[in-house]
Amino acid sequence: MSSYPPSRARLSEYGYQLVRELDTVKEIDDIFVLANRNSPRIEKVGERTTVLRTWKSDNPFSFFSLIFKMLKLRPDVVHFNVHFFSMGNLRITNFIALWLIPILRILGFRVVTTFHHLGSNNLDLEEFGIRKSLFNQLGLILSNFLVTRSDMVVSHIKDLRNKPKNVVYVPHGSPGGKGDCNAFDCNSAVLFFGVLGPYKGVEYLIEAFKRIGDPSLKLVITNSPHPRFLGYSRRLRRMANGNGNIVFVDYVPEAELPSFFSQGDVVVFPYTSCVGTSGAFHTAAGFGKATVMADLPVFRELIEQGAGGLVFPPRDVEALVGCLRMLLSNPSLIKKIEDENLRFARSRTWNEVARRYFEVYTKCLKKA
Repeated sequence: MSSYPPSRARLSEYGYQLVRELDTVKEIDDIFVLANRNSPRIEKVGERTTVLRTWKSDNPFSFFSLIFKMLKLRPDVVHFNVHFFSMGNLRITNFIALWLIPILRILGFRVVTTFHHLGSNNLDLEEFGIRKSLFNQLGLILSNFLVTRSDMVVSHIKDLRNKPKNVVYVPHGSPGGKGDCNAFDCNSAVLFFGVLGPYKGVEYLIEAFKRIGDPSLKLVITNSPHPRFLGYSRRLRRMANGNGNIVFVDYVPEAELPSFFSQGDVVVFPYTSCVGTSGAFHTAAGFGKATVMADLPVFRELIEQGAGGLVFPPRDVEALVGCLRMLLSNPSLIKKIEDENLRFARSRTWNEVARRYFEVYTKCLKKA
């Protein structure tokens, strides 16, 4: 069960990439994707995959549609690709959906859950637009509890604190090759890639870019607002205040990623908070880009695993300015980080990740 294209965000891109590679695993007979509703309702994808548009965002009654569909299909393994808001903006809808996990276990299904917010008990809720309250904190704890009722839970964080025994580590997938990056002159742009939300800290990147003050340099930002934070993009545009060197581009589909990343050699991830790992970072690494990121545990872990990049304290504009100036004046350092990130990405291609998932499914079926 997953959000799926043409929907954007809510893990649809992750679901698409994973399913596309699982479709090539010959040991799997059939894949049914129970996806959010769209037209057509039934779509054949690849050799083994059928997309069934089963549920509707922000509709609590989708719970019953999913139950009925799974009882009809009777799959060997049910795989949930979810986070706290993968079923829409309404907390009640997402909370009800998580009850599918223990209920399906009771009904005899084997359940694997990739929970992209695992280990979020200490999450600063306000960073994600949720009011701090005892009610919300209890909901967070209970939601994590429901997820861990799965037979196996997949985490993209290797060094997860207080890890339950049924949690296994599978890295986030990355494109394995480098796009054509010769369309523009070296260092002609600094890039931000990813869905826009307040926790991404793009306002600090805009301020740092202004302070650099290089008229030959551009800042290119993907204008892809998160469905829960539609006003954040407008706020960033006001910050840009007509600066012709700050460019907002629309959502970048997969086919246009090589062109997007060809515009510059440096991609910045100025996050103020992060739960799980960064899929946007893995994509940038797969295109061999040098990276600058906030000094958060998730990025530190990626560096420890072989990724490259410069780090700066979150929200520290002056430190970010220093990192950017260091890179933009040092082509050899850019090349070093590019090579590190490309090697890192090739160690966790989507094809490799799909094989790891197949091993997880196999272990799940063997559990007594």
